[in-house]
Amino acid sequence: MVLGGWLATMWPMVERTVDTELRARVMAPSKELDELIRPTQLGADGPLLGAAELALNRVLDEPTLVPARSAERRSA
Repeated sequence: MVLGGWLATMWPMVERTVDTELRARVMAPSKELDELIRPTQLGADGPLLGAAELALNRVLDEPTLVPARSAERRSA
């Protein structure tokens, strides 16, 4: 799980508590829990960049979703 935005900012403050709770509640704790949750490396802009990527992927998958620009606007 990747935490973004303000959750990534808070991670250093809650990491120990979350780790303790996960180990107490998971049926078979393993070393994999150590890498289960990590803050994003994109900082506070992570959610915004993710949303932009989703929108851009739709356009790249189906370019006809974007209206064509008129000749007047292209010359400006």
